[in-house]
Amino acid sequence: MSVPSVSSDASLPDGAQPVTGRPARMPLLALLDPSLMAQYAPRPPAPPKPVAPPPAAPGRPGRRKAVSHDPQLAHFNARFVAAGHPADSLRLTPQQQVVASFDEWRLSSQFAPILAPGAATPFAYKAQLRITGPAGHSVAPPLLFAVERAPSRTVLLDRLCRVTHCLNFVRHGQPDAALHLNVHALHLINLPDGHGEFFAEAIAELGLRPSQLTLEIVEDAEVDLLRLQRCMDSYRRFGFKLALDDFGASELSLPRVWLLEPDAVKLHERLLHRALSHPAARDALPRAVGILHAAGCQVIAEGVDTARHAELAGQAGCDGLQGRWVGPLHSRPQATSR
Repeated sequence: MSVPSVSSDASLPDGAQPVTGRPARMPLLALLDPSLMAQYAPRPPAPPKPVAPPPAAPGRPGRRKAVSHDPQLAHFNARFVAAGHPADSLRLTPQQQVVASFDEWRLSSQFAPILAPGAATPFAYKAQLRITGPAGHSVAPPLLFAVERAPSRTVLLDRLCRVTHCLNFVRHGQPDAALHLNVHALHLINLPDGHGEFFAEAIAELGLRPSQLTLEIVEDAEVDLLRLQRCMDSYRRFGFKLALDDFGASELSLPRVWLLEPDAVKLHERLLHRALSHPAARDALPRAVGILHAAGCQVIAEGVDTARHAELAGQAGCDGLQGRWVGPLHSRPQATSR
């Protein structure tokens, strides 16, 4: 039996259209019985099945995506770019915390309260740097500063840290409280001139006064003290207060106080901890504090981790206390302490 051939559109009823791109195929029954031809209409092609998008790549462990749409941060990022630094260094997290990017490192703020002996409310806060790596691990700040020795990079790193701290302090802090910030000595040495100019302009835009800020100089054995003195004098001309951090960590601490004439001195925690267990060190502590007071320095004890530490520091005449007993580190300055 011969099968009729249907190879052209003329064989189709009115209104029937073949499938685009290939000849129309009729059902076998229509081919065997031509009387069914009038009832045939080709089936329209099935729509393609939707293809599911590939799953998003997992983010880095321990890190949330930052949100950078913030006019204030955009302004400061533009300032950094104008100073020759990378774009979009500052970002805002979903928790409204300002963070900074330095290569693969994320820089964020933590604040420790500074309390006068016998007081219940902090008179100042110390901004501490928290560095997080790509895998969510923490890195001690001295390690990062130890490997970054190129002048332009140490200047950028130090500025990023201080601006990040000030942005977080203004957004979540006390408007009239004092803020202590670390300034690495390498930044002071590597910047040829104009010390304090960039920072004074930055804090003015945030509504902070230079007199509210105490810049704590982190000592470095390689720093020329006479040059460091000139750098500190430049900051003083803008109205900033200056402090020497980690007093007692080396035998040169006291000569540096006489040469640099800081407004405040932060006692290294080992002095207080040693005084707790050694009677001779306990007897010498009030004399050391008295010498610093005679030099015109405010004295703040670090490492106040217990009530006994606080008692010893108060008996020695310290003006401020900082440590775990005073209050823990927090991402936002806390209005009250003990």
